[in-house]
Amino acid sequence: MPNNKAQNYYVYVLRLRQEVWDKEIKFREENKHYDRYPKKGEPKPCSYVGSTDSKGIEARLKEHLTGYKKPGIGKWHNRYVKEYFKHRQPKQYSKINPIISTSSDKVRKKEKELAVRLRKKGWAVWQK
Repeated sequence: MPNNKAQNYYVYVLRLRQEVWDKEIKFREENKHYDRYPKKGEPKPCSYVGSTDSKGIEARLKEHLTGYKKPGIGKWHNRYVKEYFKHRQPKQYSKINPIISTSSDKVRKKEKELAVRLRKKGWAVWQK
């Protein structure tokens, strides 16, 4: 039965080390637009865009970094975050949080919209 009580959800952006682009074929395939070696300046960030429920961003980040496995489900973390995490990027998400909703559908939509926006800025983004 669906939960009809509104709760806080959060979208977040985590900066990944550039090695994720160098070492991960699936990451590169997902970001064919990305210019790893621009003629001028530094490359745009490689990032992970995700979302979480009321437990909050810090608790979710800890799950990623520790390789958390959810009982009865299994893997509940992203391996790119676990292996290549550099730092949080709150400037990219602080204005849209919290997202108050009765379901995760609204937050998933915001998560996808944010990933698209960052890709349009030239970023390499992992979001599933």
